[in-house]
Amino acid sequence: MEKYTPARKISSRHGWGEVTSLFFSDKMNMHIAWESQLERDYCYLLDFDKKIKRFFSQPKTFNFTYSGRKIRYTPDFYIEYIDGSSEYIEIKFSNVLENPKIARKLKILKNYFSQNGIQYKILFEDDIRKQPRLRNIKFLKKYCKIVYMPKDPLEFYGKLKDLRQYIDDQYIYSAMYEGLIEFDINEEINENLSIRLEVL
Repeated sequence: MEKYTPARKISSRHGWGEVTSLFFSDKMNMHIAWESQLERDYCYLLDFDKKIKRFFSQPKTFNFTYSGRKIRYTPDFYIEYIDGSSEYIEIKFSNVLENPKIARKLKILKNYFSQNGIQYKILFEDDIRKQPRLRNIKFLKKYCKIVYMPKDPLEFYGKLKDLRQYIDDQYIYSAMYEGLIEFDINEEINENLSIRLEVL
C-alpha cells in the first residue's frame, strides 16, 4: 500500500450507541478514524509500537467468492512494519463468536487470507486491553510532544524514583514514550519501576 485512501466511509455500522471519531497519530502526524472504542484503544498500541512504521483504518476492500457466494470485506486496519512486512487486522469483541453466522464468516476470512499468502489477524478485547500496558501507553502519550534533549551524556539504570533526581517527570515520560528509556510496558508505571537510560 503506497498511498492511503480509506476503502469506505467510517460510520456507526454496529448500530445505535456506537461511537465513531478520530485518533491523532503522532507517529504519522495525521488522524486515523475508528468505529468503536476498542478500535480506538488499538490505535494507542499501534502508535506506540516502535516496530510499526505506519497504519491505516479501513484500508482496502477485498472481493472474492466462497462456495458460490460473493463476499465483500474491508479489514479494520492495515499495518506496515519497519522490517518491510505488513498485515491486515480485524478487531472484534469476543462475544461475537457466540453468533454462528459471524463466527463462520471470520473462519472464511482467515482461510481466504491464508490461502492467498496475506498476513491477517483477528484481535479481541483481551489482546488489546491488557493492563497495565494500555493504561501505561495512554498515560505516556500525553507527554509525547515534549522533547527531551539532554545536554550531557547520561547513563542510568535503576528505579524511576532515582532518575527523578536528575530529570523532571515530563521529560522522563516523554523519553519513555519515544523509546529512549527502556522499561517493561507491562509493568505498572510507578516510582519503583526499573528503567534504563543511555544517552551518549
